[in-house]
Amino acid sequence: MNDSRPGRYRNIWRRRARGVALLEMLVALTVLATAGAILFGWVFQSSVQLQRLNNQQLLALAQLQALQFVSGVNPATTPQGRQAFVGFVLNWEASARTPMRQVLDGRDGPLPSQIAIFDVKLTLRRAGEVDSWHEFKTHLPGWRTDAGSAGPPGLIGISGGITQ
Repeated sequence: MNDSRPGRYRNIWRRRARGVALLEMLVALTVLATAGAILFGWVFQSSVQLQRLNNQQLLALAQLQALQFVSGVNPATTPQGRQAFVGFVLNWEASARTPMRQVLDGRDGPLPSQIAIFDVKLTLRRAGEVDSWHEFKTHLPGWRTDAGSAGPPGLIGISGGITQ
């Protein structure tokens, strides 16, 4: 092999060509560290988003369970209360949105019942915690009956939706 370099540089070039230089090693480690940092950031961000989605799902399920429960409550006779569930506690407070009105039958005759619409404030608290987890409102019908009456027909199971 014919090398045109002077003798003293020829040996240095051959020695260097066989091994890995420190500068090459530093560049490789820098590229590897940068890729690792990017990957770590992506994994961390994904886990945070997953945790946020899990919390939103738990809240949605708790709201649904609270609404199902409170739809069976008559806010005219039980304007406030507390109910414990698995994982959370529900507190509610109801206030009349409309005045109590006499219920009329199909021929506009009075029945022995009164009905009103109630604003119901629902507060969810995680089990074992003191602070409120989430609050929302809904509207429910409430009724009072005279002695011996079962209440207005058709009101069982009627409930409102969530209002913020």
